[in-house]
Amino acid sequence: MSDHPLLSRHRRSYPILDPARDPFADTVLDYTYNLAASGALLIPEHIAYYDDKRNLVRSLVARHPTPTERRLLAAKRNDDEALAEALKSLLRRTKRRMRTPAPPAVPVTANLQVVARTLGLSETETAVLLFAITCPRQDMQKLLDPISCRGLRGPAVLIAAALAEPTDKVEAALDRKSRLVTSGLVELCDNGDLDDRVQADKRLENLLFAPSLNATMFVDRFLPTAPAPTLATDDFAHLASEIAMARKLLDAALDARTPGINLLLHGPTGTGKSELARLLGRELGVPLLVAGREDSAGESPTARERLTSLLLGNKLLCNSRGLLVFDELEDLFDDNPLARFFGGNTDEGPDRRMMSKQWFNLLLETNPVPTIWISNRVYGMDRAFLRRFAFVIEVGDFTAGQRRRAWIKHLGGENILPASDVDTLAQRFELSPAHIGAAVSAARLASGGAFDRTMLETILKPAERVLHGRKAPPLVFHAARYMPELVNTKADLADVERRLLAWRPGDGQGVSLCLYGPPGTGKSEFVRYLAHRSDRMLCVRRASDILDKYVGGTEHQIAEAFEEARRDGAFLLFDEADSFLNDRRGATRSWEVTAVNEFLQQLEVFPGVVACTTNLFRSLDQASLRRFVFKIPFLFLRPEQALLAFQRTMADLGGTGEVPSAVESALAHFRNLTPGDFAAVRRRLLCPGRAPTAENLLAELQAEVHVKESTAGRIGF
Repeated sequence: MSDHPLLSRHRRSYPILDPARDPFADTVLDYTYNLAASGALLIPEHIAYYDDKRNLVRSLVARHPTPTERRLLAAKRNDDEALAEALKSLLRRTKRRMRTPAPPAVPVTANLQVVARTLGLSETETAVLLFAITCPRQDMQKLLDPISCRGLRGPAVLIAAALAEPTDKVEAALDRKSRLVTSGLVELCDNGDLDDRVQADKRLENLLFAPSLNATMFVDRFLPTAPAPTLATDDFAHLASEIAMARKLLDAALDARTPGINLLLHGPTGTGKSELARLLGRELGVPLLVAGREDSAGESPTARERLTSLLLGNKLLCNSRGLLVFDELEDLFDDNPLARFFGGNTDEGPDRRMMSKQWFNLLLETNPVPTIWISNRVYGMDRAFLRRFAFVIEVGDFTAGQRRRAWIKHLGGENILPASDVDTLAQRFELSPAHIGAAVSAARLASGGAFDRTMLETILKPAERVLHGRKAPPLVFHAARYMPELVNTKADLADVERRLLAWRPGDGQGVSLCLYGPPGTGKSEFVRYLAHRSDRMLCVRRASDILDKYVGGTEHQIAEAFEEARRDGAFLLFDEADSFLNDRRGATRSWEVTAVNEFLQQLEVFPGVVACTTNLFRSLDQASLRRFVFKIPFLFLRPEQALLAFQRTMADLGGTGEVPSAVESALAHFRNLTPGDFAAVRRRLLCPGRAPTAENLLAELQAEVHVKESTAGRIGF
């Protein structure tokens, strides 16, 4: 909400305050008179130095001056002695009788009464609120600047003088348990001048100039109703039991009006925490009010303003059926605004105050309205706070299986893509159901109804870069290109495949495989093949996904991988498992031991299929090796397999697949070829500049093998 013209105007000072131009003019002049009559404003000492202060005194005397006072006012502008004499004359003839401050002009007074009725404020509390609203004015700041405001009673004494109210009534209005303070509309601080120690929420100012303010408008400014959710319950199927528990808890708390019920939703950005909060509100059939949201000008509220809104919501909803939601809880711990309400101190300036733990704990224990708190992270939060949440739900990233269900839901039956395309999209793009739905809608709109996977990928790639940066996309398995006959192993892979296809979750303990051998021999691709044949999703974790620089981070990532595979019923693949499964007997750092321990504990209870691949079989922890059901070596290609791979590659390059006898003879002498070598040289020959002939393919393979042999056994560069 942009400033009202009168609001902008009254922040400036005028030679003579004019009620026609400034709705607060009469009110401020009465404050000035009362402060002078009470002796708080010393004459002539406090009149000098500031033109704003001279203007106030000049305007006060000029309201109804005597001839003598008019003559004194006619003196030159900076004649402080003449101005002081005029003010003394006014006080003598009024016998220093205190005045009830005049109410502000229309519409301020009427709107202030709306606020007072909505909050149930007394007359004294309303008067104190109005005084706090006027304090930021430049002329008021200059008026109050030299007046001492020390001690606990300092603000109450001065405000009581300005309002011509008993000090004990003003003290009660400023008590930390009063409606004004607990609603958050008035903030108390322990240090500074009066305008620093008693501050009104700045959002009130603009509301007072609304043409016809009502209670609904007032509440909506501080506590807007949350939008309707765009996701449905089945989008959170992986959290079904947690959501059911949260629903029961909140419903019972609303019925019994139980205080201190707080629900914490935490997890990475974009996982649907806000959507889940809205969904809970809709399922309970109650309004969900947001503690602070951007205004009509797009200005986002500060953490302090959102906390004010929360406190206000606890006042307004305490006798009705509704929920509050506070997003970005971590802001309270970053900016520490809590102490500004209840007397915190700071050693780092006014914007970095120490949090009042006692106050926040008390809030979580006594808030009368059930509140949903949302946070992107809980690291760094005091455990004393965390254990006071009645229920906690971790809303993690959507798994590939959940994304596949979202794709199927949003694509619908009228334009369903092939199952392979749906799987590819689910694995390729790590997006929420809301993003998936938006992409499908955009594709339908752009294509007129018919679209394919390519169009969806065109729409999603820029969004993914914005959300996740230039993260490498996951590898997608191409069933038509995979040749299991190119795997060279002593194990009976056909038997392994049969047993895994016959295995179902619930058949007992899970199945584990360790695939080891030189790079490029097809270990990871074989696991992808097994997942495809079993019609299951594949959850892949590489070393870069697992290893974490923070203490406990690697163990957390290992546990998360097992949990995601468990939720999706997916195969779990740890690529380059030697990066965290090193032999503990040679460990030099504690995390090397704890990472292996975490993996083994998870493996013991995992009910699904998990596979690990490694090029460094001998470096693996011996205890972990014993726990793998299948240990399968992957070897270099046999001559007949190398010939088959050569023929397939030539066919892919556009040739006939026929191999000249000289090339076949040369090929038979290779002893360390892998399927990965053929994939590498195929990509090179697809580049312009070299014909994809059998002779060129053989030459490229010789160069590839030469590189491997020349770097074998080397360490470093």
